[in-house]
Amino acid sequence: MSEDATPDLPPAAAILRYLRLSPGWAEGTQGSHGCLFTRDGFEIAVPHEDEDRAGVLKALVRLAEAEGRWVTEVAGAVLAGGYGQPEPRAGGDSREQLGRLVHETRLAREAERAAAEGRVRFLLGSWEERSDDQRELDMRIGEAVAAVERERIARQVEDVAANYPEDVFPPDSGSRDAISGTAMRHAYRNAARAIREEAVR
Repeated sequence: MSEDATPDLPPAAAILRYLRLSPGWAEGTQGSHGCLFTRDGFEIAVPHEDEDRAGVLKALVRLAEAEGRWVTEVAGAVLAGGYGQPEPRAGGDSREQLGRLVHETRLAREAERAAAEGRVRFLLGSWEERSDDQRELDMRIGEAVAAVERERIARQVEDVAANYPEDVFPPDSGSRDAISGTAMRHAYRNAARAIREEAVR
């Protein structure tokens, strides 16, 4: 498998900066393997080293889930040096951010259509103005899309595992510090399993 086929990930340091600048995230004590951030029931463990690709990818997926955004969108914000969205309202449905994203997409699409057709756009109302049934529908749509995205990322990680080389260094290398391909494949498969398990928590 070529290097280009692996998921593009921001550096671990960029994720750390993003979380430290974003409102509501509390930084815990740093351990030997990384740093733990918590917010409103979410926990994100960010590794210290970029070489821990499985750990970096899991942190990115967890961050996207916490913000109710696409993994690629959050990755772009992290790489751009930005910061995240505010935490959800206390006591609210944990799926609300996903539902809001669905409704915002609906509003944006209607604005595009109105502009293209030269008419005044329909007043679809804000999230707060939608009925309970309408909000529930949007949240379920958001959940379904998030589940598909999680599965896509998990399959990418499994693909990396299946194609990871047995030797990190060439056979004639004098280094004896190379991590075996078997160990790395196991780590990637564990990361894929953890990504899928996020859907049932």
